Amino acid sequence: MNHRLGPWLKGTWRIFRQDLIQLLDGFHGLVLVFILPTLLLGLVGQLSVQAPPFQIRISGTPAGDEREVYDELIALLGDISTVEFHTREQLALDPLSELKDGGLDLLINLEGDRPREWVLYTAANSRPTLASVRQLASGLERAMRVIEAWADARDPEEVEDLADETLRWGTELGALGSFTPRQLLAYYPAALDRTTDLAAGTLVLIICFLPFVLAAPAFIREREAHTLEVMLAAPGIGGRAVLAGKWLFVVAVTVVELLLLMVVVQSVYGIQIKPGFLGMMGLILPAILATTLLGLAVSMLVRTQAQVGMASALYFLALTLLTGFLLPLDASSVLIRGLSQLFPLTAVMPVFKAWTFGAGPGSAYVSALGLLLAQCLVYGTVAFGALRYAMRRV
Repeated sequence: MNHRLGPWLKGTWRIFRQDLIQLLDGFHGLVLVFILPTLLLGLVGQLSVQAPPFQIRISGTPAGDEREVYDELIALLGDISTVEFHTREQLALDPLSELKDGGLDLLINLEGDRPREWVLYTAANSRPTLASVRQLASGLERAMRVIEAWADARDPEEVEDLADETLRWGTELGALGSFTPRQLLAYYPAALDRTTDLAAGTLVLIICFLPFVLAAPAFIREREAHTLEVMLAAPGIGGRAVLAGKWLFVVAVTVVELLLLMVVVQSVYGIQIKPGFLGMMGLILPAILATTLLGLAVSMLVRTQAQVGMASALYFLALTLLTGFLLPLDASSVLIRGLSQLFPLTAVMPVFKAWTFGAGPGSAYVSALGLLLAQCLVYGTVAFGALRYAMRRV
């Protein structure tokens, strides 16, 4: 029995040792297996640190009968720590433009003769933001009803400070979302659709992850099969030609996948192709290019297929955790927001979601395109540097 067990244990140990050496081959393996996962887990504590305050503008001047309600509404907003507001005497004639130009979450326009006729506008086009704004508007409407009813019912001869009712109004605000706000006008209500939001986000996630998966094994596969040397020996084929061919393959496959996914979301989820599709392609293509260059750089730096698999898994985790896919970036720390600028998904996803909900790209498109072009430049430089390093090793 021992004669049989001994060789089996030795064989098992040899296989274990071989796979371990392959995974941890060189400094790259140690970084991928031990250092990066530890850092990624440490960054989780920086997610959703503190949500930014709501930006609110109150436009218009209240009439005499509305003044008391208006003053108490101002006092109430001042007591809410998650709200930053300012007032303007003129009514907003174009609420949508003011919301976008001012970066506002909510615009309260003092229209009509009674507070219940005031209109609340929002141009939020992301699901978390619109849901939060609806909850806030619901609580504010409820509070205004209480203030107005109290002001109408009280005895004018009684000396009483409305501030004594703060606790009661706070209770009303505590029931945020308990009813649908009637005075809130949302320009992009489709953003509340969970299915549409998740489908659009998943589509962009696939498009920003697939190029990395296709590109990361490209060079290591050729080296392990000993075909890279054969290709480089062929006339007219050098390192740059190999890099360009790999890049073209990944981009072509990803574009075909994108068109297929667009057909699926239109057929299954009813997300119609809207005007501006070519503009969106002008944003998605640089994202595909940047991700491909990053994947090719990784492929030229790692040494084994096991390291490629580890790098792909870490990249996927980073995409889901550090780009706003699961949790909004506005609620994360400065460190997380800074690291998010390294991933094309951070630039593409908000603009693509807004486009699916019918919102125009606006200034967000320009800033996203600028970030993607910068990523292409940086990752292109890294890829060419990794190519020179890989050619010296051939």
